[in-house]
Amino acid sequence: MNAVWEKFCADLLEVGKVLEDEIVPQDPLTQAEGVRYLSRLLRYGTINCVEYTDPRWPQFSSAPNPNMMTKIGADNPDNVYMRANISGKYNYRIIGTRGTVPLITFGSRVNRYHIDGTMLQTGDLHIHDLEVDENGRFEFIASVDKPAEGAWLPLAPDSNLISVRQTHQDRRNEVIGDLTIECLNPDGEFVPLSPEEIGERLTKSVGIVKGMAETFLEWSRKFQPHTNEIFDWGQDYFQDAGGDPTIFYFHGYWKLAEDEAWVIETEVPNCESRIICTQF
Repeated sequence: MNAVWEKFCADLLEVGKVLEDEIVPQDPLTQAEGVRYLSRLLRYGTINCVEYTDPRWPQFSSAPNPNMMTKIGADNPDNVYMRANISGKYNYRIIGTRGTVPLITFGSRVNRYHIDGTMLQTGDLHIHDLEVDENGRFEFIASVDKPAEGAWLPLAPDSNLISVRQTHQDRRNEVIGDLTIECLNPDGEFVPLSPEEIGERLTKSVGIVKGMAETFLEWSRKFQPHTNEIFDWGQDYFQDAGGDPTIFYFHGYWKLAEDEAWVIETEVPNCESRIICTQF
């Protein structure tokens, strides 16, 4: 067997042990859904770690995407998520058209899900901070050093990801923004794919599956002692996992009998968007 593929399969087999954890229900339905969840994480991992990996020639791809059956955990059903692999050693120009969604946010991150399940913030930019022309067009620079003029998304030297959230209020009637990204100072020569390189990409994709699965498993473990309660666990906890600083996060663990329902009542806050309920 090809050694690269053999290692990939062995690594993936090890990740599946997460379904044996004591906190994971062992009934047939939950176990089947668990396998499907891991397959969706793998789809996400290969799309974003095997493809679109060269920071000199980045491209926005889908992150969690219901049309592609990819899900991470606690993703917002009213969000359209996009991402591009980048590097803090380069400068980038992002050009877009505004669309009609009420909220778009951009963030630079250090994606470490394949290492320790974190995604640290290194910069953020709000659509309201951008000048949008009469045709709905806007642009900004993403770089470590602030440009002389124009809008700027800060990068850190170790930034490796630009993430985008477009938030719907009326998905049926709203149009999302269209985005492109260009590296302004690419260097080096194109290098054909090698067994070593594809092996590294596959290893990272399995690391993504492992990191994400274990992150949300630990969230469940943390929330479970407070069953059917909702807490502000501290926003840094969620920001360090890749959260958007414009969002205030509440989470809880629920457990209900077949004849029970959990009714959640709250005042509607004065904010740009609305209350979103999701599950993972």
